[in-house]
Amino acid sequence: MKNKQLIFLLNDFKSFSRSKSFLRFLLFVTFLFTGLTQGYSQVKITGNISDINGLPLIGANVVVKGTSNGTQADFNGNYII
Repeated sequence: MKNKQLIFLLNDFKSFSRSKSFLRFLLFVTFLFTGLTQGYSQVKITGNISDINGLPLIGANVVVKGTSNGTQADFNGNYII
C-alpha cells in the first residue's frame, strides 16, 4: 500500500514539475532570493572626517575593516562607501 502511494506521489510530482505553474513558481522564488540578497548588499555608509580643530581632512582614506572596500574623503572631508 505504501509503495503504491509513493509511486502515485512521484508521478504526480513529475507531472507538476513539467507544468507551467511549476516553472513560474521556480522563477518567482529565484527572483525573490535574488532581490533579497541584492537589497542587503547595497548599503551606503556616509560620514565626515575632520581633525581636532574641526577642519576637514581632504583625501583621507576610509576602508571597511577586514575588506579591501574603501574610498577617499572629498574636499569637505565627506565620504560615501
